Amino acid sequence: MQLAALAESAGASARPPEDPVTPPVVLSHVEPPFPPAERAAGTHGVVVLVVTVGKDGVVGTVEVLQSAGERLDRAAVKAVRAWTFAPARRGAVDVASRVRIPFRFETAPPVPRLAASSPQPPTGETPTSVTAEGDPDHGPAVVRVTGKPTDRGASDFHIDVGELANLPRANAAELVKLAPGFVITNEGGAEFGQHTYLRGFSADEGQDFELSVDGVPINESGNIDTNGFADQHFIIPELVSSLHVLEGPYDPRQGNYAVAGSVDYQLGLDRRGLTGRYTVGSFGTNRAVLMWGPPGESAHTFVAMELYSTNGFGENRDGRHASAMGQYEGRFGEHGVWRVSGTAYVNEFHSAGELREDDVAAGRIGFYDTYDTRQGGESQRYSAAGTLETRAGPFTLRQQVFVIQRYMDLREDFTGFLLDPIRGDLADTHSTETSFGARGVARTRLTALGLPQELEAGYFARGDHTDGTIQRLAVLTNAPYATDGSLESILGDVGVYGDATLRVSKWASLRGGPRVDLFTFDVTDRVASTRTDAATVAAMPRAALLLGPFDGFTLSSSYGVGERTLDPQSVADGTHPLFATVQSGEAGVAYVRSFESLLVDARSDFFDTTISQDTIFSETAGRTIPTKGTIRTGWAGALRLTGRFLDESASVTLTRCIYDDTRLPIPFTPTSVIRNDTVAFAPLPWRLRGREIKGTLGGSVTYVGPRPLPYAQTSDPIFTIDATASLRWWAFELALSAMNLLGSRYRLGEFNYASDWHTQSPAPTTPERTFSAGAPRSMYLTLAVTLGGGS
Repeated sequence: MQLAALAESAGASARPPEDPVTPPVVLSHVEPPFPPAERAAGTHGVVVLVVTVGKDGVVGTVEVLQSAGERLDRAAVKAVRAWTFAPARRGAVDVASRVRIPFRFETAPPVPRLAASSPQPPTGETPTSVTAEGDPDHGPAVVRVTGKPTDRGASDFHIDVGELANLPRANAAELVKLAPGFVITNEGGAEFGQHTYLRGFSADEGQDFELSVDGVPINESGNIDTNGFADQHFIIPELVSSLHVLEGPYDPRQGNYAVAGSVDYQLGLDRRGLTGRYTVGSFGTNRAVLMWGPPGESAHTFVAMELYSTNGFGENRDGRHASAMGQYEGRFGEHGVWRVSGTAYVNEFHSAGELREDDVAAGRIGFYDTYDTRQGGESQRYSAAGTLETRAGPFTLRQQVFVIQRYMDLREDFTGFLLDPIRGDLADTHSTETSFGARGVARTRLTALGLPQELEAGYFARGDHTDGTIQRLAVLTNAPYATDGSLESILGDVGVYGDATLRVSKWASLRGGPRVDLFTFDVTDRVASTRTDAATVAAMPRAALLLGPFDGFTLSSSYGVGERTLDPQSVADGTHPLFATVQSGEAGVAYVRSFESLLVDARSDFFDTTISQDTIFSETAGRTIPTKGTIRTGWAGALRLTGRFLDESASVTLTRCIYDDTRLPIPFTPTSVIRNDTVAFAPLPWRLRGREIKGTLGGSVTYVGPRPLPYAQTSDPIFTIDATASLRWWAFELALSAMNLLGSRYRLGEFNYASDWHTQSPAPTTPERTFSAGAPRSMYLTLAVTLGGGS
């Protein structure tokens, strides 16, 4: 696509008349997403940008010449920074130029002609259509961005982190709490994989929740501790620009871990130049982040490194990690883009584990202490990925390949001396995994029934080689005295899917299609000296019906079938089906409107999910084990307000979770989750050295209602408040934040089971309330400096 533009080199007035300038040519571009509030409101607008294109064809400075409102301006600027050009030419010489690019946002039906789309994660939005109008003799082209619904229902969230990135968060995993219903805990230690609760599912460290980074999977198939284990600590939070969260298995692109839903972290570094951040805080916490976004490159080109250490808020809670992430995006031919990315991560930590409530109440042990100082672990993760997206005739093609190497060593003691009164019950888990995979997709558009229709077909292929061992260590010598499990597994997953958007009218569309996966298992049980080969095919249809928008309201109904494959130990035992079937449905409504400078996105949906065979955590086995079928029903409401000086996210989720035979409540799952995040930001009424000072003030409120426990007990609720304040001037930023501002002494996780820690004589072995302590009040000071970013 040739861009008809006004090209002005720095020495235009001195050029001889016989030396004409040829305008730059667009080689690849990213389409600005139509902000949903503006789309629903039918808003039209033109954003005119003046863009400097270097003689190497990369975008330099970007200025807003004509504004159509903050939201549309931001979408246009962010998109054009990712464009690549063949540079302007003066005769036969490449020269720098300035081009004027108007973006016309309108809600007319898309035209048939397509341009190359930007790379999208497998669970991301379908690209909008882009066309060029005008001719070289009559001024600049108009790029028309046509909005269209891309949701799978009211529980499909495309979350721009925005100003809410200023709120204090322990790690990138906590960003998912911007979607309703999420509870993130770390009972195994602050550096251990996050335990996720959502819509009544206790997804452990990832077994029921599909997680990825720009399409590259995080879940570890065959991890002997938790099948689907997903440690997100390697993600540097400052690199997360947005998230695609889908609560429920309603998209054919989702795989077998999307029982409760899926999250794709989408990375980008808008701030160009070199940025350094250093944080010091309570309990000897130190964190350093260095990020480089080369000026002139797109936001998808960056390199970053994070170093973190803490003494922890109590006994045996120290931890440290290092993470590096890098990505480069370049152009491929006339209509394509490519990306290569890599990550490296190492950590080491100690864990306090769980405490018996009666011991704490009697003063035999402190609230933040531990029974066994040997608990803790270390892990490593390395990955590399490549992505290519281009055009082939009427099709947009996308291909991604990845390789991941993972190592984990974890020592946990839940029961003390219950299983072995002499040598103790400390379990030492070793797990290694190598994963190779690829995914590809082909998309096209056509016109039928007088309306634009969309078709997509794709595949996913993944192979895993895992090796895991669980041993018991003697309390005095740390020597292994028993092996609970020792497995070597070769796992395969090959899936194909079809996805279509059928528009039967301007206000009604049906989205979805089938997905079929072949799962293979080759499991060697070294303890039992057996080898088990198995294979199974799972069919997973998904569909969503969307009606609207009607004056900002969109009604939706979604249905999906998912399959949860069991862990290799259960496959080796041969006593359970190879997978459990999940059926989920929801009905909801979304309201998206713009009121002057305020954008409103409000959603409400009712959901119902059944699973034929569930899992529950066993303290004595030290891992999740199969149990009977379950039912989860509930309601979720969410609100996002984005204004000129305000960014607000609030949500409420209510869930009823029961076993399908006894109708008894499922243990440990929250029945209510309330969350509110608010950030106010504005220029302050004074300037320093002629430069503006921007102030930010924000806070988060979290309430987690009582959770059912075994033996007809319930946990205590959790209520915390976090707060932050910051000042930004020129290249500098100073922020002060507090987590658990009120200093609440709360129990992060609560359980009810038998244990014996020899703290009493005779030692009780009946079930007793146990808990892992939540962090007390903590304060952090951060200084950030950005250099060399240009204007």
